[in-house]
Amino acid sequence: MIDRLPPDLLDPPGFQPGRVCKLDGCETKHNSRGLCKRHYRQWLRHNDEAYRESQREYHRRRRAKKRREDPEYMARRRAANNAYYRRRKEEQQ
Repeated sequence: MIDRLPPDLLDPPGFQPGRVCKLDGCETKHNSRGLCKRHYRQWLRHNDEAYRESQREYHRRRRAKKRREDPEYMARRRAANNAYYRRRKEEQQ
C-alpha cells in the first residue's frame, strides 16, 4: 500500500529533494531546519530551557542522594561541619 503512494506524500512538508542533514557525517535526508528527524528531535529536546533546567535539577538531586548514601563522604562532611562550628564558637568567646 505504501509503495503506491506518490513520493510527495511520503516526504514531510518543506522537504527539498537532494538535501541531507546539515550535521557532518549524517547522510540522512533533511526533515526540518536542515536536520534529519533524529537530529531535529535532539535539537528540540535540548534547546528547550525548561527541559534543560529539569535535567539539571534531576542530576543535582541524584548526586546529592549518592553523597548521602556514601559513608566516607558523610564522615568528611560531619568532620568539616564540626570544625566549622568549633571555630565559630571559639570566635564568639
